[in-house]
Order: sequence, then C-alpha cells, then structure tokens
Amino acid sequence: MPGTGKGCPPGPSCPRWPCRTGRRCDDIAADAGRREGAAVWGESRVLRVSPYGEVDRVVHLPCRQPSSVAIGGEDGTRLLVTSARYGLADPAPADGALWTCDVGVSAPPARAAVLTRYPE
Repeated sequence: MPGTGKGCPPGPSCPRWPCRTGRRCDDIAADAGRREGAAVWGESRVLRVSPYGEVDRVVHLPCRQPSSVAIGGEDGTRLLVTSARYGLADPAPADGALWTCDVGVSAPPARAAVLTRYPE
C-alpha cells in the first residue's frame, strides 16, 4: 500500500525508508550526476538530493501524494512522477495523475536484465 509502509521490506523503494533528508520518501531515482530524485509522500513535491544528503532542488507538484519518480522521455531529461489517490477522503483531479517536467539532466542508461525462472 503506497505511503503506508505496509507490505514492503525496508529499502529505497519502501515508504518506511527515510531518504537522506530525513523525510519519508516513497520512491527514488538517480540521475547521471549521482543525485537522487525523491518523491515525498504527502508533501506535494519531489526533492533532488546530492550524494552528500543536501537538498539542491525542489519540484512542487499540484498533487498531494507523489509516489514514484523516473527520468525519461524522448530526450531523456524529463522527470516523470506518478501520484496516488490512496487514503485521500477527498481526492482532487490532480491526485492520481502522471506529472512531467523537463529537468535538464539525464539518468544513467538502463541496463538489460535477463530474468530466469527458478526450478520448482
């Protein structure tokens, strides 16, 4: 369940994991400069955090619960942010939407993965 910390092990993508700012981050993604983009559940924003734990950029969003972040898009410099309506008694149209903006930085290239099925 997003933002609740229920049903996930502690780790970078778990809401119980305090990102380097001490806030509860619902998801993180790294850019090519080794900075983390962190969706802060319940705070209507994404933080960019340096490798030293300093917030060096804030992207304010019209949604209340940003949930996941990625960097992509056609030129690879767009911040993509999902948001959630989960747990909101009166969700607004902005809640539960996908938000994008150009951030002028790219992410490291994706690596191919081969998934195999374990024998039963």
